[in-house]
Amino acid sequence: MKKLSFYIIYFFFNTAGFANEKLIKSIDLKIQELGEYSEIKNYPTGFFEVVAKHCEENKDFKCITADVAGKMSAMFNRGETYNQSNPENQLYAMALFEIFYLSNLNNNKYYLTKFKSGWPKEKKFSKQVSNLIKLNESRRKMRETVGLSLSNSPEEAMNAYWNLGTFLSKGTLQKQNVSKEYQEKKNILDSYNNSISKLKSTIQNQELEEIYDYLK
Repeated sequence: MKKLSFYIIYFFFNTAGFANEKLIKSIDLKIQELGEYSEIKNYPTGFFEVVAKHCEENKDFKCITADVAGKMSAMFNRGETYNQSNPENQLYAMALFEIFYLSNLNNNKYYLTKFKSGWPKEKKFSKQVSNLIKLNESRRKMRETVGLSLSNSPEEAMNAYWNLGTFLSKGTLQKQNVSKEYQEKKNILDSYNNSISKLKSTIQNQELEEIYDYLK
């Protein structure tokens, strides 16, 4: 009986140790994916007509970032009707998020450096690091919607969003009548795609929640 209890205890701690090791590796990857801070050098054509007009002459990054958060938030909070008529709005907001992310990465570089120096034995400033990971996951999802990944530079991503938004803004919204059969097929396909997306999102969110809980 004692021998059986020993094996149960050994199995429990061995499994827990393996789980922690796997989680630590996942966190290592997330930290690596945060990237390095670098200022945007080449802004898209028309950028300063939309945001930070007073910063256009010297293109000072701090000046630009001071305007970005408020403008970005206003863009993201626009309603569906507005976005249908102005398809560039959300894409411009996603471009601004790249600047917002870089600003946060720069503002938290001290905490990130201190965290790395003690990790994984210590978890100093883990809250700040966890917040950066959350921002980066949002950045990942935005990029994936236009076929980009975290391997693309912030400048590449920003220009891709902006140029696509500008291209779409030149179009004209038109209503078209579609057959009932077509609409039914579309509804079935949308339902299927939504189910797959929800399943994938659930799995990813579970993994992320484990990371956030570990970094508390």
